[in-house]
Amino acid sequence: MTIESHPIFRRSVKSPERFFFTSRNGSRVVTYQDSAVRWCYASDPSYNFMPLEPPLLHVDNAKLSDTGNLLLLYNTSEIRVIEIPWGYHSIPHQSFQKFSLTAAEQDPRIKQVIFHPLADQEHSIVVLRSDSTIALLNINYPETMQPHEHILNKYNGALGVDSLICDIESITFSLDGLILYALSVSEGGDIYAFYPCVPHLVSLQADELDLLLSKSLLQYDSLDVQTPSATKRNTVKQFKFVTQLRKKLEEQETTLTITPEWLRVKGQGPFTIAPFPDRYYNRTSKQIALLPIGPYNELLLMSLDDGTIAVLYRDLELIMCWDTNGYTYNNSFVLVESIKLDTRNILVLPHTHGQFYVLGEGKAYFIDTTCWSQTFSSCIDNSDLQPIADLTFKSKVDKIDIPGDIKSCAIWDAADQPLHVFVSDKTVYAKTMTQDTFDESKQKEDLQKPERAVYKPLFSQPLAEIMAYNTTLQAEARHPVAKLIEPPKRQKPFLNDSNEEQLDILTDVSKEFSQKVSIAQSLGIMLHGRFIEQQTELTRQLRFSNSLLERQENLKKKSEMQSSECDAKSAKQAKLLARFAKLKENLIRIGESPKFKDMTINNKEMAWFREIRNQVLTFNQYVHQQKNIQDQLRYIKQELDHISEESDRGPKEPSDEWKELLTILENDTKIIKECNSELAQTFSEIGTEVSV
Repeated sequence: MTIESHPIFRRSVKSPERFFFTSRNGSRVVTYQDSAVRWCYASDPSYNFMPLEPPLLHVDNAKLSDTGNLLLLYNTSEIRVIEIPWGYHSIPHQSFQKFSLTAAEQDPRIKQVIFHPLADQEHSIVVLRSDSTIALLNINYPETMQPHEHILNKYNGALGVDSLICDIESITFSLDGLILYALSVSEGGDIYAFYPCVPHLVSLQADELDLLLSKSLLQYDSLDVQTPSATKRNTVKQFKFVTQLRKKLEEQETTLTITPEWLRVKGQGPFTIAPFPDRYYNRTSKQIALLPIGPYNELLLMSLDDGTIAVLYRDLELIMCWDTNGYTYNNSFVLVESIKLDTRNILVLPHTHGQFYVLGEGKAYFIDTTCWSQTFSSCIDNSDLQPIADLTFKSKVDKIDIPGDIKSCAIWDAADQPLHVFVSDKTVYAKTMTQDTFDESKQKEDLQKPERAVYKPLFSQPLAEIMAYNTTLQAEARHPVAKLIEPPKRQKPFLNDSNEEQLDILTDVSKEFSQKVSIAQSLGIMLHGRFIEQQTELTRQLRFSNSLLERQENLKKKSEMQSSECDAKSAKQAKLLARFAKLKENLIRIGESPKFKDMTINNKEMAWFREIRNQVLTFNQYVHQQKNIQDQLRYIKQELDHISEESDRGPKEPSDEWKELLTILENDTKIIKECNSELAQTFSEIGTEVSV
């Protein structure tokens, strides 16, 4: 089964509202469509299903928390937070729909909602409304019972334009979760910051607080006479704030509680962007997003209405601000790269560094900045700018053509290699990804599957989903049409002055009936597919049952044979136990008898014990001999190794001397041979003279 054909992507009706997420490096999969949440493990062939109660008619966007346990859905008037019940089965779904917020008609509309990355147990969300107010809500409480709700960027009645940041279009958090960036489009595209933006309950690690404390101490030491008074005041308050948090952490408080006076922060900015190209002046910004390029380094992405993606780097350290309107100090960005595309929806995949997507209608762009961002990040960490001199800030751009309006993209951890999966309103597309896209420092915490095989019916769609869809159809069928033709107009023939109005009403009624018929047809297709799968499952079960019946006779014969063998073994065991019991009785009787206690040891027994003693002594002697031999062998081996090393390290002169010796011996041999021949000749001459 391919990723594209997985049942979790199957739709009952064609709806453009389809969102797809993964967590834990792609091992957990979550989708939302048809007002229902589906989830499964990436290796599972089926999925779980939970309908929303009441149904959510329209969803503008969706977010999955970093742990993958909470799903956030929202539109302009409603927010839902659903807990994904990993590991639970047959549970009431209402208990996992944790938070719901519905805005009244006179209230500002909802523009964007995100999770707060520092919230304890992910229990805080940040809501951007159409009046540019930013609210921090605790999802454990309804809006009317928020214990410490606080609103940022709220008009306080002060005169002047510096008291409020207007026309906020997009928000995003920094990598450490302390800075909330806000994009204002009142002047085309200005970036502001709320620092620190923290919820009432914060989860921070000791190393993070130590780093923040070091920064605060350096900023405090850098104050001088020329520093503005507002900067001095904020620097002192920042040092006090961080010191209090560090003290609470030293007192073994795992969750830090932030008091209300530290929650009311002020926006600072706007940030300067240098260089700022001339073509940016005629454009309007649409979105900002954070791009991590290392464990502690980040870039800020800003998209413009013409498809340009501005890659920004904050080159100065910010100072926290609580009580100063229009505060600006170290608010600076550097334009690192400008990428011209024809779409502007930025999507940064979780747990990746230096890579992001820009999604659009019928296409997606994969932007890879690692060719320069990795070097850039290491230069920042090492405080060494020398490698940047020869660095070209040019990212790799790959275009992917996909039918439909792409809304979601995530990493699917397949069995062979990870995949990038794109989900649009028309199709599902999977693309092979490079292995280095993963952040290797991120732990993979997949839950252990039980090794014991459990029977699972091969149904692609849960029965609960079909029944929920049937309930929806029954509810729709009971509702009358929304518009009715008045009796006077209904009695008139179509050829009259009210004909257009009648046709308009009939068109609306036809649309309602068409929608109901579409739902009924979808349910019919579901039931038809379910019946076919049930027939297949019944055939599978009957085939398996038949195989069990065929094996039953063999099992019965083997059982009878094993039973007879077991009876024989049991009888033999009973006899052995009886003999052991009798032997035990004899030993007890012998031990208690005074006759055997006073009996002396005879010669045969003494010889037997003497033989045992001799054997023990002989064995000990052999053991000592073996040890001595092993020591000798070990010593010989060491000497041989030493000789081998000495011979390897020795000079090559002996070999030359040996050659010289061989040469001398050869010459001596020749001389001896010549002497022998001369002596033989002389001897022959002497013999001749003697004979004469």
